[in-house]
Amino acid sequence: MRRKKIIGIFCNGEKISKKIFSLFSNEINFIICADGGSNKIHHLNIEPDIIIGDMDSISNKSLKKFKKSKIISINNQNSTDLEKALKFAVKMKPDKIYIFGAMGNRIDHTLTNLNLIKKYYKYSDIQFITNKSKLIYSDKPVKLHEKIGTTISLIPIGKVTNVHLTGFLYPLNYENLEFGGRDGQSNRSIAYEQIIDFKKGELFIVINF
Repeated sequence: MRRKKIIGIFCNGEKISKKIFSLFSNEINFIICADGGSNKIHHLNIEPDIIIGDMDSISNKSLKKFKKSKIISINNQNSTDLEKALKFAVKMKPDKIYIFGAMGNRIDHTLTNLNLIKKYYKYSDIQFITNKSKLIYSDKPVKLHEKIGTTISLIPIGKVTNVHLTGFLYPLNYENLEFGGRDGQSNRSIAYEQIIDFKKGELFIVINF
């Protein structure tokens, strides 16, 4: 049986706690740091396989600590360091990509990073991880297996039609969600399987820890 390739990408945003990283560390078998993302992992006792970006944010401490890591310097301002990391990652044809630290203090950076999940989701299962939640993107029905009592929010990108929910406290029976109109904020799982069915549209699904 082929071993699954699970990649963890670290960005230069929120510093991920040991507790949250431990939820995913056993799965991940290849680590990429997007430039200054290498500064945010010292406390995790891991070493990146690749550090990639324009190398304007990585600290001297990180360069010394991770001297065994392969450095790929790309001086291209038409793409962010995260996109450089994603471009490298998808060439490896991974089964899943976890992106840590993509959410930060600047709203424009956060929105730009969210834009990338749509741009690259066709190449792999991509999930954004923060210290509070994980985020996935989907343009087709989704089946989840989260613990009972998990808070799950559905954020429509534009209009999502004929949404039907199974395994949720607040059901939707073939109703529409729309950005600027109705959303699916703070629903809750009541079964071990949650089904989000819809006919057409795009969703951000936020699953809180």
